[in-house]
Amino acid sequence: MEKITNRTQKAKNVPKTAGKPQKRPMGRPPEPVPQKHQDAICEWIATGKTLRQWCRENDIHYSTVYVWLDKDKEFFQRFTRAREIGADCIADEIIEIVDTEAEIAESWSNTGGSKHRDGAHITWLKNRAEQRLKLLAKWFPQKYGDKIDMNHGVQPDNPLAALFEQVTGTRFKVKAGDE
Repeated sequence: MEKITNRTQKAKNVPKTAGKPQKRPMGRPPEPVPQKHQDAICEWIATGKTLRQWCRENDIHYSTVYVWLDKDKEFFQRFTRAREIGADCIADEIIEIVDTEAEIAESWSNTGGSKHRDGAHITWLKNRAEQRLKLLAKWFPQKYGDKIDMNHGVQPDNPLAALFEQVTGTRFKVKAGDE
């Protein structure tokens, strides 16, 4: 029988980490995302409410939810869809805010009372609607952002189109329907 020396054994068959203690990952082991929290978060977000508000009410730090989203792809997909639905809820809320009638304020003077619309309340409603619209435009620009027409130079009577043709020797193609 052939004796295997330590050198032969290391060189041929044994991985370099054999005999060394394995390093364990730092921190607590990841916990699975509780299904009840997944459902509650997605339902909450789909109504247009904020994640931070849900976290405050349920005594969970919001960064924990983001860790869960990183670890669970199915939860991430459900959360993303809930965000899209929540954006539509916020858009509906904007319409409700804009359609809200301003409060009627009464002011009294020496000559008697008069009723008028409260300007401060109107400004408050306007700011609420504008801020929500700005957030939607940033979060979902493809749906709620400003539409930019990049075909302004394609119009047949546009002087820029004539200048472009003169300089480059090529002509813009006119959009169907603009002819």
